[in-house]
Amino acid sequence: MADAPVRTRRVVRDGILVEGPDALSWLQGQLTQDLEAMAVAETRHSLVLSPQGKVESFCRVTREAEEGFLLDVEAGFGNALGERLRRFKLRVRVTMEPVAVRAEERLGLGWEALGPPEVAGEQGFLQPPESTEDTAFELARIKTGFPRLGRELTERSIPQEAGEELVARTVSFTKGCYTGQELVARLDARGSNVPRKLRLLEASGGPVPEPGAKVTLGGSEIGQVTSAAATPEGGWTALSYVKRAAAGNLGEVFVDTGAGGVPATMLLPGASATTRTG
Repeated sequence: MADAPVRTRRVVRDGILVEGPDALSWLQGQLTQDLEAMAVAETRHSLVLSPQGKVESFCRVTREAEEGFLLDVEAGFGNALGERLRRFKLRVRVTMEPVAVRAEERLGLGWEALGPPEVAGEQGFLQPPESTEDTAFELARIKTGFPRLGRELTERSIPQEAGEELVARTVSFTKGCYTGQELVARLDARGSNVPRKLRLLEASGGPVPEPGAKVTLGGSEIGQVTSAAATPEGGWTALSYVKRAAAGNLGEVFVDTGAGGVPATMLLPGASATTRTG
């Protein structure tokens, strides 16, 4: 039987074109990704950190030319990315231009969900449609553990909290110095021993929890839901950060959905209730 076709949709993202003779050297000191190792037309994920090592943005970077880069980020977060970069734009020969970016999103492909970015031709960011929420795409994102700005990644997030996959995809440990490097490198040397870790929750029924819903184990709060979506079977799936001491207790937990504690199964991101691994 042939595989079912991959469902796709076109999405609008905020983009920033960074060009100039200092573009490579300057961005190399601002992004966690190794830009020098990228070929022209190559796209990779990257983080932009605060000096304290907390996440300020989560974007993709495409090397448009030897000294030209396109950074694209989820719609609505372009201004924050631009403001963060401008704070550290001191005596460098670069220009920054906000642009609209379109990309193809492919359902269920996790880190490979977005196709190559395409500058839409308009200067400035485009206003996304009023309702961009698509339950099927959101459900697929949650199941793969792919983090989202404003949900799993906020100004209080440490990269290692969101999981090894995020760090492997976004952070270079062989490049030179960049803003926020000290905390990330120190945690990596110590085995990524962070205060909380991202976990997947699955429930067979009950109301879909709102972001911020409490997750409990043995009557004690261990975390809060960051994202959730309904499943076609009548249940729901969610992501939650849980305390380090409880993160290894994979199995039954309870989630406060507003209608009392609903039982859910806590799993590693990317796992499922039927293929659970330690």
